Amino acid sequence: MKALRADGFAPLTMPAIAVGVIQGYCDKTWTVQLDDGLVRPASVAVSCLVKPRPHDRVSLIVEESSCWITAVLQRDDSGPMVLEFNDDTELDCPEGRLTLKAGRGINLNSPAQVQIHSPLIRLSAAVAEHCYRLASWVGDRLETTVSHIRSVSRSHDRVTDQNQETARISIRKIEQVDRTEAGQIDCRAQESLSLRGGHILAKARKLTKIDGDQIQLG
Repeated sequence: MKALRADGFAPLTMPAIAVGVIQGYCDKTWTVQLDDGLVRPASVAVSCLVKPRPHDRVSLIVEESSCWITAVLQRDDSGPMVLEFNDDTELDCPEGRLTLKAGRGINLNSPAQVQIHSPLIRLSAAVAEHCYRLASWVGDRLETTVSHIRSVSRSHDRVTDQNQETARISIRKIEQVDRTEAGQIDCRAQESLSLRGGHILAKARKLTKIDGDQIQLG
């Protein structure tokens, strides 16, 4: 450390720049061995975003009673580079665009809520997988265009005011019971309508009518 004395004033302690090697971490305090052999406890400066690790070579600001790690200069071992923020953090680009790029993937992990607010969200991927314990979709309109949809579920409940489907071919397979309850059912076929079963029961409380050019029974 350097000291400066002015005439008529007490000595003033000036901070010094030092280089050292991280020895360990305990009770939120790092232990650093300086190049002169002195071992000092140190804390991480707010501007040092890269989290130090043991055996890292670091730069420090040293005062008489305090020591701060300002930067990680060299790291010999491999491992993830960690940017550590102890408090709420914002990345602000008021006049630009923020881009995140990673050659081997991007992970977002949070034990609390993750929120995304944007007037437009676009997702583009070769394969997309969604795993939910509970999913809720709320919106005014949903449009999808896909070549194939396959849905597998133990239970499916759907409530709509109006349901309209248009298909070239429709095939349904029900293993046990297919039951329809409606105020009015209208089935129309341009070519033919076929009803087949081991037993066919038709029952009306008021009127049963069969109309056709030819009616064949048996």
